[in-house]
Amino acid sequence: MSKEGNNLQIIGAKAAGAITEDVFVKIASGTAYPGELVVDEAGAGEAILGVSCNEAAAAGDTVEVAIQGIGKLVTLDGTPGSVTPGAQLKAAAGGTAVLTTDALTNTGGRALATSSTAGAKIPIMIEPHSSVKAAS
Repeated sequence: MSKEGNNLQIIGAKAAGAITEDVFVKIASGTAYPGELVVDEAGAGEAILGVSCNEAAAAGDTVEVAIQGIGKLVTLDGTPGSVTPGAQLKAAAGGTAVLTTDALTNTGGRALATSSTAGAKIPIMIEPHSSVKAAS
């Protein structure tokens, strides 16, 4: 399992569908508290819970999710942009990470390395943040 990093806070959840290692995950639709936490790969721009730690998970498997910490790897999208340390990352399709500069977006963390290579795995500081645009 991919659990590299410092002070990672990891929780267990059930996979709603197939989940790849080192991608952003979200709370699956239909999950209600109290009850079992169910997660799925985050889609483009969706609110992020954390980063998957398992090598791979099928629907119904237990998934470990890093929800806070420094150094956890995340996989970059096919066109991630020029990611530099401190840059904010959001989810692209399949939970992969992509650079964002939009202040009103859901982010999953900040990059701790430089890369613009599709599919590269870089360390991040996990800090999920959901931004909601104010009603006008």
